[in-house]
Amino acid sequence: RFICVFPSGEETLSTFNVDYDYHTWRKGYHATFTEEGYDNHIIWNSQLLFSCPVPLSLQNTIRNGEHVINDVSNLHMTLVPIRTPPRFGYPISFMQPRFEPKSPASFIPEKEWGETHLIPKVKDSGRWENLPICLPPRLQHPAIAEAESTTNSNNMVAKPITNNSKKQYDLIMCTWAASSFKTRGDDAKISDGKRRLFEWLTFHLLSGVDHIYIYDNTGAFVNTTDGTPEGMSQEEFNDLSLKSITDQFPASEVTHIYWPCKICNNNRHGHKGDNHGERSSQYAAESSCRLRYGPHSEWMGFIDTDEYLVPTGKYENMKDVLNDLDKKTNILRFRSNRARPRFDLLEIPENLGPQKEFDIVAKADKTIMQTYNCDDEPKPPKLEGVPQPKELYRSDYVLLHYLHYSTITVHSAMSKSEINAAGLHWRQMYKEATLVNSDEAEQAFMLHSKSRVKRNTKDWHKQCRNLRYKQGCWLGFPFPKGVLSEEGLTQKDKLEERGFVYNCYASEKIDDFWIPRLEEAMTRRKVTTKGFVT
Repeated sequence: RFICVFPSGEETLSTFNVDYDYHTWRKGYHATFTEEGYDNHIIWNSQLLFSCPVPLSLQNTIRNGEHVINDVSNLHMTLVPIRTPPRFGYPISFMQPRFEPKSPASFIPEKEWGETHLIPKVKDSGRWENLPICLPPRLQHPAIAEAESTTNSNNMVAKPITNNSKKQYDLIMCTWAASSFKTRGDDAKISDGKRRLFEWLTFHLLSGVDHIYIYDNTGAFVNTTDGTPEGMSQEEFNDLSLKSITDQFPASEVTHIYWPCKICNNNRHGHKGDNHGERSSQYAAESSCRLRYGPHSEWMGFIDTDEYLVPTGKYENMKDVLNDLDKKTNILRFRSNRARPRFDLLEIPENLGPQKEFDIVAKADKTIMQTYNCDDEPKPPKLEGVPQPKELYRSDYVLLHYLHYSTITVHSAMSKSEINAAGLHWRQMYKEATLVNSDEAEQAFMLHSKSRVKRNTKDWHKQCRNLRYKQGCWLGFPFPKGVLSEEGLTQKDKLEERGFVYNCYASEKIDDFWIPRLEEAMTRRKVTTKGFVT
């Protein structure tokens, strides 16, 4: 925990947003943290969130935004860590009385840390100083502030959200992105961030998302001293960053957030995803968006710019999909499966030989969405239990989210007596009962257009002709329209005219319905960004 020191000289003690020990127990683990570090995979501990209660004397000032003038805060606070060692015992040894433990708390500091252990004095504990206290989201962003002015008699007062309040949005999305970045282990550089973001924003606004928050991580990949890129003017950096794209959209639809954070072992060379800390900057961005902007929307999701949530069947708007769900559904899950880039929609170098590798780039007149519209399975898929799904969820219900999973919810945070009083079924090993998987044929599906890189084309000419091992070809050769299965096909029927093996299925809803509308919407938006051509 922390001592929160405010400029008035008043101090408060930090509080955790959720009880991590309780959830470790409900998920069947023996320890919240381990000395050996085995807890690194425990995803609900990937974000240890805490809050600093604001002293009563400062609450109105901060609520009304009086402390921020010309976008500069004149209130700063300090965090002083209370340096107790970590606890490595059973989670139930420190259970709050509210959770009705079967036995009294068995945590004894003298036994855990020894009788001679001393906590350092406050002055020797270190601190983070001069942390600016920002405006509340409703006062910081025009779209939220405008909604407040229609419902509050005093539009400068940010009133708390209640369950009966009409929220500004029905569906928002957040994403963490950069104009260019290196893949894990610095193996390859991806530089199509602007092109992808422009298309991704256009599509999701077209398909029913009310507002999108962009956490721009470009600053993490340039040389900086004080957060300002060395040798660049602010105007030059804005053009380098994603702001040059988000500025093409009205503030009522898109919010740009400067997010240069690079935390833990991001992109450690030679470590390809060995630790969930690899993307800890992204985890922090997700929590920031959920905590700051989630309360203003009924539903939300944290989706990457290579992921498209596509309404299908009778649906043309994602909000209609959500509105038709059972009222008891709080989480809608989408299968994630990397699509293949369609060979005929790629920029193919002249004189490309069978053995040559080449950069995988969509043709300038084709969208990323159409280029990667090539899934391993037809709709609906036969695959089940695919790891790393994505979710849309009710923002009031999910208390902690980890990119792919709702790790802590209102129901999981309830005690046994609270669960019984609510008429729900109690089980210690918590299983989310209000989650449903999206029907990919009738509701919506996710197209995952994650970039393929040059090395994925090694021996492409040979691999893409191998009937026995289609998985070796990373390029897409879609089955003809109307073919929904390989069953009953002869070997000849499984090959296209050049001898390449059909290895994926294109969604007709994307090609015939969404792509014409997406291209029209992209044409309507004027893009003036240097170095980016639509």
